[in-house]
Amino acid sequence: MGSAPNLFFVAIYKIRMLFINTNYVLGHYQKFDILFKKANSGLSHQ
Repeated sequence: MGSAPNLFFVAIYKIRMLFINTNYVLGHYQKFDILFKKANSGLSHQ
């Protein structure tokens, strides 16, 4: 009985870490996407 709440908290913790990691990765991809679009628009203007 005592282990059930612990498993619940561990699951929440893992899900939270997964969301944080996903947001971190997506944030980096958005930055790269912006840089990539800037590079492409710069090349197309020449």
